[in-house]
Amino acid sequence: MSSSRLSGSFHSREVTPSPTFGGRRSAMEGGGGPSVSFFTPSSGPVEGGTVVTVELAKYPRVDVASNLSVRFGEKAAQVDRILHSDERYTKFIARVPPHDNEDGGPATVSISLNTRPELPSLSFSYRYEVSEAAITSISPSSGSTDGGELLSFRVRGLGRVASTSDLIIKFDDTPASVERIVSTQNPTAPGITEFTVVAPRLPDDDGEGARDVTVTVARVDVSNRLALGKYTVVPLRARAKQASSTSNSRASSAKRRAGGGGGVNGDGRVGY
Repeated sequence: MSSSRLSGSFHSREVTPSPTFGGRRSAMEGGGGPSVSFFTPSSGPVEGGTVVTVELAKYPRVDVASNLSVRFGEKAAQVDRILHSDERYTKFIARVPPHDNEDGGPATVSISLNTRPELPSLSFSYRYEVSEAAITSISPSSGSTDGGELLSFRVRGLGRVASTSDLIIKFDDTPASVERIVSTQNPTAPGITEFTVVAPRLPDDDGEGARDVTVTVARVDVSNRLALGKYTVVPLRARAKQASSTSNSRASSAKRRAGGGGGVNGDGRVGY
């Protein structure tokens, strides 16, 4: 994702910002009207949620966020906060809405002032991008072949997921059930879908050691959104052997402590 400094449009007249004030055009320089002088980032995932910072040169003072109307195409964006506003420039942050087309593409961003409806809107271009699907985390990352554990998934690039039935999850060739969709619009991680899955029962394969299985996450209605990940399973036999070994080790340690030169008196006190 990149930032852009550009020529904004107002009454179809272009105004190129001066490098004064770090790229902002000073109101004292004269010439030209309000313009979009800076915005970042200039692209983000089709799922929306990206926070963009926009700067307007020589724009009327904006006192509260609700006075601004920002639209990405036909969809309204949430203006979170006005960072600065005076006669030189106005700077604010807004949250990008989801794109209508899951294949991505450009969108025209328009900005208008609700308190001055007679003013023409300013605009700039933003690009929606399709992220490569990938499982970014599975927590916990391991469990027994018996299954039943509730796992938290974070997956990038799935697009819109409305319900649990929209997803197909497999551990190798064994299907798993999606318990709940937690979030499809994580404000701190745009493009990330979070959901919980019940780990399925998996074959022991007659082994005694841990092994990795391939986890796949796919959208039911989109063939090219396939995310891959890894989950480690320990066969029940190995778990039982490990538990038995741990139990024996604890019993041995307790026995050594009990016979290590001291005794317990009748009143419960340890005596030497």
